Amino acid sequence: MSFWEYCYRNQTYWEQHSGFEVLDEIKSFDAFQKDLSAGFYAHPNKNGKVRKICRTLQTALDVLEMFPNHYDELIQMYNYKMEDLIDPILWQNRI
Repeated sequence: MSFWEYCYRNQTYWEQHSGFEVLDEIKSFDAFQKDLSAGFYAHPNKNGKVRKICRTLQTALDVLEMFPNHYDELIQMYNYKMEDLIDPILWQNRI
């Protein structure tokens, strides 16, 4: 799981346990940004409850805001999965 997936799964968990309907357990960062810009996380639902952004996801957004000059690099890093970072050469036996 990438860091972004981890952050968004925390959001999904919060939403599910707060009584919100969750259509996508994982959204891409772009899809999340579109929802955020459209006010998805600010307007009350039919029951009058407002979706809040969980602390994990908010922290990831805060880091992006703190380093605007490195936005693209951070997004790329957020999407790395551990398997993407493993270099098979490091695991070869050396005699």
